[in-house]
Amino acid sequence: MPAASENLWSDGAGRTLVEGGALGAGRLMRFTRPLVPADMPDLLAPEFAARLRDLVAPPAPPPMRVSAAAFTPATWRAPFKLPPRDLSPWLAAVIALVFLAERLLATRRRRFPA
Repeated sequence: MPAASENLWSDGAGRTLVEGGALGAGRLMRFTRPLVPADMPDLLAPEFAARLRDLVAPPAPPPMRVSAAAFTPATWRAPFKLPPRDLSPWLAAVIALVFLAERLLATRRRRFPA
């Protein structure tokens, strides 16, 4: 453990659950009791996961508010290009028309005998 360790998390009675401190460029944390519900009743508390998350990674900053005028769309720019349309309906229609034309040519009367 680092020489300057401090109490990072305490239970309701004030007993230390996690202690730690800075170690090089990072930090070191250690549970003072085994992670067993008999030794650490706070393990069964519903807020245990959130408190552990806040201990390991501090909470993210709240979102900042900005002026809506800063994000208005520019009227002089070209509109957003739409993605290309799916060609399967058109392709199915072309295939059906080619098939129909082929059947008409195959079943027509011939003027000259072959």
